[in-house]
Amino acid sequence: MKEMKAFPNRKWVIKAAVGFLAVMLLLTFFSNTIMNYSLPQVTLVYASWGTMSSSITGTGTVEAFTQAKVTAAGTRKIDTVNFGVNEDVVKGDIIATLVPATEEEKEELKTAQAALDALLQQKVISDLQKPVYDYTSFEQSISDAQEVLNEAKTNLAAAQGKDAAVNAAQSEVNSIQSQIDRINNDLLVLNTENTAKAQTVGDAQDNLNSAQIALDAKIAAGEDYTAEQEAVRQAQTALDQANADLAPVTKAISDKNAALVSAQKSLDAANVKLSTAQALPSVKDAEASLKGAQRSYDAAVKSLADQKKADGIAQQIDAMTEKDKQKEIADAQKKVDDLTALAGEAAVTAPADGRISSINISNGSETTKGDILVVVDVTADGYKVPITFTSAQTSQMQVGMGARLDYGTEEDAVIVSIKPDGTDPRNKKIVTFKLNDPNNWYWFATGQSVTLSLNNRSQDYTCVVPLSAVHEESGETFVYTVKTKSSPLGDRYIAVKVPVTILAKDDTNAALDPAALGEYSASVITETNDKSFKSGDQVRLAES
Repeated sequence: MKEMKAFPNRKWVIKAAVGFLAVMLLLTFFSNTIMNYSLPQVTLVYASWGTMSSSITGTGTVEAFTQAKVTAAGTRKIDTVNFGVNEDVVKGDIIATLVPATEEEKEELKTAQAALDALLQQKVISDLQKPVYDYTSFEQSISDAQEVLNEAKTNLAAAQGKDAAVNAAQSEVNSIQSQIDRINNDLLVLNTENTAKAQTVGDAQDNLNSAQIALDAKIAAGEDYTAEQEAVRQAQTALDQANADLAPVTKAISDKNAALVSAQKSLDAANVKLSTAQALPSVKDAEASLKGAQRSYDAAVKSLADQKKADGIAQQIDAMTEKDKQKEIADAQKKVDDLTALAGEAAVTAPADGRISSINISNGSETTKGDILVVVDVTADGYKVPITFTSAQTSQMQVGMGARLDYGTEEDAVIVSIKPDGTDPRNKKIVTFKLNDPNNWYWFATGQSVTLSLNNRSQDYTCVVPLSAVHEESGETFVYTVKTKSSPLGDRYIAVKVPVTILAKDDTNAALDPAALGEYSASVITETNDKSFKSGDQVRLAES
């Protein structure tokens, strides 16, 4: 057999394999390092506890709480305007004078008044000739028939239950009579017992009297009366016992007599009930009465309907005529009133104390009926400013909170209402401030733009981060944090976008709801190099 020899280059193969693995490891290490340096570098900070005092600012347009308006009564020409916008007026001040009414306008008023007088006179004559439609007697007949019908229905229902009512009443009478019989039987027994016990009391009293006489005789004779005295004592004891035995029997007789009186009253009432039930009509009779009552009621209703139908056409004609007359008179009266007011007007006067916020007339202009000529802000009622804030901002506000104007104090304005904004009720709210200006220093006016600031009280928060970590995009507020993943070549860091709620913020920091960052150890990304990233991308941490 030929002997096998070992492979002569075995050591060389092992050295080559080891060298290959070393080269692969070096390439893997350097490639991983190169890849890490190609990743976005971020700075990670941890949220901390802190105290914050934030300021909220908003800008809005001033409005008057109350406005008084002057409306044109008709077409008139303006002569002279004496006031302008933002000037203060007192009620009755002549804001503008009017050109006097012309003779033609005065003649038009006379003609309108004559037409109104003629219409009123015609109406008086027409009212005197109008027929009167009275249905009182018909309505009373219906009411009477309704009462009879209701009674017939009640009688029928009672008649249908007559047998049951009679049986129930008779059963009640029988029961009470049995009770009376038992009471009388008991009284017979008690009276017999009472007679016997009363006799015992009488005999005991006689024995006591005899014993007392014997005792008195012994005492008078000066003899020994011990035995007689004992006899008196025994007789007295017997009498006391007899009285004691008689008392409960007497009481029982009294109670039974009282019960007998009460039962007799109940029996009388039950007999009345029985008589009433027996007197009810039969079902047949009750049904006949109901049919008759129904016919009478239907006849009364039909009589009224027939009468109204007969009068209907005339009434409709009268109503149509009356409506036309009323409208004609109302139109004529309104024309007279308008012409009278217009002809009598000599000026446009201030309707209230205040400040003119709008004036729509000028020298020589002509008014048109219904036009608003002047609007006066009633300054005594004050001014307000509605400002829109986010819901997060308004969560830190409350009615009664003060606000300040630029370079002012917290007493410059006060929140009077907080309501959802109709354009975005979920995310926005309208906060209305009342402006405080008792001495007229600020001289507010409608349309003026003002900026108000509110300072919140200092508050402790458990999750405070730099503002640079907070992002807002498309109405969403969020931060980036990192999630660590372990691998054979070391830890990898993945950027994660986390929506958050801002509880408060100032110029440098923001307080967040800590619930959102709980699983990420409350760490956030504050800075990055020029390379951008998004949620899910791998990043590398800046060295501390």
